[in-house]
Amino acid sequence: MVKIEIEINGKNLEFKVPPLQATLILHFAEKDVWSLTELSNHMLVAPTVLRRKILFWVQRGILRQCTMDTFMTNEKHPNSIPPPSDISTCLAACEEEEEEDKTNSDAEQEKRKKDNKMFWFYIKGMLKNFQSLPLDRIHKMLQMFAINDSNMQIELSQLKRILNENVQQGYLVIEAGKFKLTDDMK
Repeated sequence: MVKIEIEINGKNLEFKVPPLQATLILHFAEKDVWSLTELSNHMLVAPTVLRRKILFWVQRGILRQCTMDTFMTNEKHPNSIPPPSDISTCLAACEEEEEEDKTNSDAEQEKRKKDNKMFWFYIKGMLKNFQSLPLDRIHKMLQMFAINDSNMQIELSQLKRILNENVQQGYLVIEAGKFKLTDDMK
């Protein structure tokens, strides 16, 4: 748990929260308004997990929902901030959420591993056919495969991670900004 102090509308509020909650709210110190997608990409956290984390702060009056997927700090609306709740209640709620997230994150990690293996299979095939390709071309080709399959959607940041992992494992090399299979993988 992380102890943080938030100043909003001249009031100092203290919270003991899991690290992800603390990181999330600190992003709102950098920028007042975030879309769920933008924040999810920035933090590399699944939107469903992030929405639950954001709702924690909305319920405490620190953030408010502008639109379905946009949230902002609540400084402009001082009357909507509830009085600080009992810390033990907050702590218990955070611990429950953290335990639930651990279970969900295990399942998400397993799904991510499975997806990464599937993407790696396609990437290997592309590189066997084209010898070497730049990152953006690999991404565009994967998107073309994904037109009829929502499971095949991949963010550029996720693709970078997959490619970098395979470079580190010695399966790929980067030459002139293009990814290429090592001789062992051909």
